[in-house]
Amino acid sequence: WTGYIDTIDGKSLWFQAFESRSNPEKDPLLLWTNGGPGCSSAVGLFQELGPCSVPLRNGAMPQGPPINGTKWNPHSWNSESSIIFIDQPVGVGFSYTRYGVHTYDADQGAVDVYAFLRIFFSAFPKFANSDFTMTGESYGGRYLPRYASEIVDRNQAYVQRAARAGEALDKSKIINLKSVAIGNGATARAKQIGSYYDLTCTRKGGQKEPILSISTCKRMEVWTKKCLKLLPKYCVDDFAFDDCQLWQNACAQELKGPYMLSGRNPYNMEDDCKAGYGDNMCYEVMADIRAYLDRPDVRELIGAAPVEQIGNFTGCNEEVGLGFGLAGDGFVDNTGYVSGLLERGIKLLIYVGTLDWTCNWVGNKKWLFEMEWSGKDKFLAAKNYRWIVDGKEAGETQSAEGLTWVTILGAGHMVPYDKPVEAKNMLYRWLSGEAL
Repeated sequence: WTGYIDTIDGKSLWFQAFESRSNPEKDPLLLWTNGGPGCSSAVGLFQELGPCSVPLRNGAMPQGPPINGTKWNPHSWNSESSIIFIDQPVGVGFSYTRYGVHTYDADQGAVDVYAFLRIFFSAFPKFANSDFTMTGESYGGRYLPRYASEIVDRNQAYVQRAARAGEALDKSKIINLKSVAIGNGATARAKQIGSYYDLTCTRKGGQKEPILSISTCKRMEVWTKKCLKLLPKYCVDDFAFDDCQLWQNACAQELKGPYMLSGRNPYNMEDDCKAGYGDNMCYEVMADIRAYLDRPDVRELIGAAPVEQIGNFTGCNEEVGLGFGLAGDGFVDNTGYVSGLLERGIKLLIYVGTLDWTCNWVGNKKWLFEMEWSGKDKFLAAKNYRWIVDGKEAGETQSAEGLTWVTILGAGHMVPYDKPVEAKNMLYRWLSGEAL
């Protein structure tokens, strides 16, 4: 299924949903969102984990792939689960606003996505009782903890109201959320930012040698100490807008700038940025996805608004990204949402490709292993395993009390793209409760 779900304030949120290839009546349901903020889940669908992908045309098809030019993805995440790809917040991908009402922070995004899901389950009641898991990557580390918390809180509020009124529960008003999976997430950026020095100037991340020069690294070392002190102060503890913006810009220039100037791919440290840092995000296939989704026959077939109405398709909407940045949304510390979900029985999977630089495993491990929650001691005491796929080591994993940590060797920011076999194996073992 494809189409729009309209919220009461005039936001038309685009989705594409696919039934499980195995047993859609019994298999779980996933929601996938890309990050950004402002990036379309068409990237996840057609480049990473959807049932079909747009192949690189390498100049052979100047008009983009033909209408049946997508190719079958044997490693799709709808192999044993149904899945919804959503373009959110409004303005991303094919989503658009009818009355000029935009969303520029995850708090409002949570309200929008909750409304979307209630309407979706009303329109597709066959999925209403399915075990539901929210998944995503990158800025999904901000979106998903906040959005999942909105669902848990709304469910709880409804149950309490019904109990006070002595009414029987209407299950259609409860979203059956069971778990959340975050890949290479930007969950606690004020803590994660120190990892840029570790990944580029030391061998702590497992690389053979540091990437940048000694003089550059010395400057980064000084700035890392400043940023680890001042970003939490101005952007988290007592949010001071002007100071937060000042230090965000300065820290980005000093800690991200040197790596970006190196010409390397920030999403996979073993690659150069072949296709540019803009809407292509270093990957040539992004241009092919845009070309495919701008074809009038494709838009008509899937029911997306035409170019004349909403403009050309962009993988990431700069206006949305800027709006979130100006709102200071990116430096909200989401560990409280993560711990709150765990305390209420929601399972969490935090997985990270070891070759990612931008939301790397060093920074993700730091916030996760320092997070305060009732299961912290048992989680830290749990054994760290090397998990295996097809007889080969795939990474490390550690799990206890509903929280699972996984690294994927040889994968960058987009794990299902770089390591599709391992990504699917990880997902379904985790969903089934099987130890990795």
